Amino acid sequence: MSQNGSLSQKQSALLGALVSGQKIEAAAKSANVAIRTAYRWQKLPAFQESLKAAQDAVFDKQLAMLKSGMGAALSCLARNMSEKVPPAVQVSAARFWLEQAIDIHKMHELEAKIGELERLLKQEGLKQEGQGNNDNIRRFG
Repeated sequence: MSQNGSLSQKQSALLGALVSGQKIEAAAKSANVAIRTAYRWQKLPAFQESLKAAQDAVFDKQLAMLKSGMGAALSCLARNMSEKVPPAVQVSAARFWLEQAIDIHKMHELEAKIGELERLLKQEGLKQEGQGNNDNIRRFG
């Protein structure tokens, strides 16, 4: 760590190697640091926070790429559910479409339940430090 709390140049290099998917040993070698030092840095809260932020940024970028291709992917699935393709392709495309629709439905249900739990917790407040009303939580079981 530098004096101002930010990562050093070598820590940033290690972080970049880890975010790119390298294992800790390979990342340490590419960042030109000892493996023991890399393991020690990996335990530092500031390094962990920086690593999480960098991983989140990479994930957000990849998610944006996935989102941009959704229209084409759905068109491809719809096209492959038509009678112009072999039955096995139709069934495979339809199965995938249905599985995704079910997963999306389940996620929406969970989001609604979480929202309701958050509303109840906010409305009633916590009884003691970190303990909520278990009667309300059991309703969602």
